[in-house]
Amino acid sequence: MTDLSADGSSDQSDAKAELITPPAIHTINLMGALYLTITGLFFYLLIATWPVLDGPAFKSFHIFFSRHSWEPDKQMLFTVMVAGALGSLTHTMTSFGDYVGNRQLSTNWLWFMILRVPIGMTLAVLFYFIVRGGLLLPTLSAPPAEGRCRPILLCN
Repeated sequence: MTDLSADGSSDQSDAKAELITPPAIHTINLMGALYLTITGLFFYLLIATWPVLDGPAFKSFHIFFSRHSWEPDKQMLFTVMVAGALGSLTHTMTSFGDYVGNRQLSTNWLWFMILRVPIGMTLAVLFYFIVRGGLLLPTLSAPPAEGRCRPILLCN
């Protein structure tokens, strides 16, 4: 049987309030500033390392004040990682803003929000390897065997 107070509410709301431990305002402000800074950095990296063809290879690029010329696979992989980080940051900052705005942010969720960025990067890299490896798109580069017709082609 639940214990009811004079106004008819149960002790469940008190138990729920005890489970939510709000972080200090300093922590919230620091996380917000870090999210904005990291987002700006990742947008800069995405634009700076975006692969642009210059003949058979990609053009060299500048990150801050240093010039880099990476192999195409390495540059594409880095660009995919940055794009994955931006995607997960979009989700994380939306959740962070919602929880802070509704005053429901709990210290229990801080590590979840911190780890979303590396998780998004990992998922982007895995998806890139799946697509790059040809697991989602069949490869049609092998010529048909002699005397056999492919269903797509008309045979004589």
